[in-house]
Amino acid sequence: MFWDLFHRRRVTRVVDHPAFGRLEFTPTLGWSNQAFSFWGFTPVQLLIDASENGPTKEQEEAFLRLVDKQSALLPRLLAAVAEQRADTVRPEGVPAVRTLSVPALGSPGPARTGSLWTIWFEYPAEEIWGYGVQSQDDWVTFRAFAED
Repeated sequence: MFWDLFHRRRVTRVVDHPAFGRLEFTPTLGWSNQAFSFWGFTPVQLLIDASENGPTKEQEEAFLRLVDKQSALLPRLLAAVAEQRADTVRPEGVPAVRTLSVPALGSPGPARTGSLWTIWFEYPAEEIWGYGVQSQDDWVTFRAFAED
């Protein structure tokens, strides 16, 4: 999907992970699942910044905490994205999660994302703007942004 436009995909390893599903490793991206389901959205591009050894227990546990926060967190994220959209010319529609980026969380990973989580939202018929939400503190606080 999005990252594939900028990075060549040279898959060197494939694993079936209990929490993340079928993951492919590429040296430039780390681990990915292009057909992931997250919070009822499918397909979601899942990107995990981890070494060739696979996602860490810390990453899995943090991801499972995020999954459990859906009912409280998703409405807040959608409101933050809607606020970002207020200043853009846009078609109406309901957003969908399209990419979830799981950071390295202290482990060495190819992308070296540290602790920065990113969730990208897509709106139907939206061609110019992309909307994301990022957090560095296990989703206690977050920042929404728009990119064209």
